Amino acid sequence: MNDRVKRAVAILILVVMAAGFSMTVARADMGPKPSITLTVTNGPEEYYVGLLYLSQYGKEKESTLMLDVVDEEHVKAYLESFSYDKWCWYKSPVGKNYYHSSKDATYEFDYSVPEHFRVILITGDGTVYLSADLTKTEFDAECTYDLITGMITEQREHAVAKRIATVVVNFLVTIFAEMIVLLLFYPCTARNLLCLFLINALTNIPFNVYMVYFNTSRFWAVLDLFGGEIIIILTEAILYSLLLRTKDGEKSWLKGIRFAVIGNLVSAFSDLFMPDFLDYLKSIVTGWIENFIK
Repeated sequence: MNDRVKRAVAILILVVMAAGFSMTVARADMGPKPSITLTVTNGPEEYYVGLLYLSQYGKEKESTLMLDVVDEEHVKAYLESFSYDKWCWYKSPVGKNYYHSSKDATYEFDYSVPEHFRVILITGDGTVYLSADLTKTEFDAECTYDLITGMITEQREHAVAKRIATVVVNFLVTIFAEMIVLLLFYPCTARNLLCLFLINALTNIPFNVYMVYFNTSRFWAVLDLFGGEIIIILTEAILYSLLLRTKDGEKSWLKGIRFAVIGNLVSAFSDLFMPDFLDYLKSIVTGWIENFIK
């Protein structure tokens, strides 16, 4: 590969990483986090809705289930100090923590949400409703809160297809991102591409299977994410160094290590750079899988 093409690839990678860093400032860290998509049914025309988690200690003062003034400022202040039988408002370090009612009554809580949670809903007249508690089973859970019954239900009819789609899309995005980075260090030969595919199948697929099938906790997701990424980078650095070949047909430990580190950083930032596109891909793959299963 000539120097001009290498510079173009390097600039592209820097742009992706810079965009990822700018989003990381807003999101605090990178990688997949457990999420909850919540739909409210039988709710009033106007309300505010958020999530609660069970605190070990709660707060000194128990909250009353009534708010005198209902607007953004007073709702936020009420939620900040909320404590009821040790249930407190879940406030993520970044992102949206509560919502004002919308037409579709569907709300995305997408930053390391609690596994065991309740819903808090504040109506326009200041009445505060608390749902029954629920322990979600899916990494990305789709739940419905019925204000009349007070129950939360988790929809799982497409669970298997969504899990498989998440693993498949994450794997393909990783392959695509690392193929671009590969051009900086190695020739794009059939051998190198095959090794790239097989090595990522060995590392990326098992890691994503674990994350979507066995990890629904916000705490463990963050720990497993960083621990898993370190193991993957170390494993891939060794395998790339041993199996990939330079244009001279030689091994290179230095290039293998650099490629493993930069390739994984770029693929990780891609999740931040185009989350809506990835969700769109997952929905398409989910449909394909469901049709295949039928």
